[in-house]
Amino acid sequence: MKTQLNLMADATGTYSGSSANLSGPGFAGMHFAAQSLSQEDFDAWVQAMQESPQTLDNDAYSKLAMPTTDVPPSFYGSTTGNLFERIVSKSNSVQRSGMRQ
Repeated sequence: MKTQLNLMADATGTYSGSSANLSGPGFAGMHFAAQSLSQEDFDAWVQAMQESPQTLDNDAYSKLAMPTTDVPPSFYGSTTGNLFERIVSKSNSVQRSGMRQ
């Protein structure tokens, strides 16, 4: 599923969030901190993430897609090909085929 979330922050800081309002096992434990940064700090964060040696490829995604609970965030410095588009496209085709049944 593809979704978009926006945070409008009037000041830099850390804002607590939770996915507890969604249903399913493990959602109550999905807490996160949304950070509002200055442009300079954001650029430094992006640079640090891009320097991560981990690559999000098909194998790494398969592991991420497995059901888990209370797992800390992962950071990937690069991805292979058009992985995101293939995942969303696959999900959309599964949803469409499920609707016909």
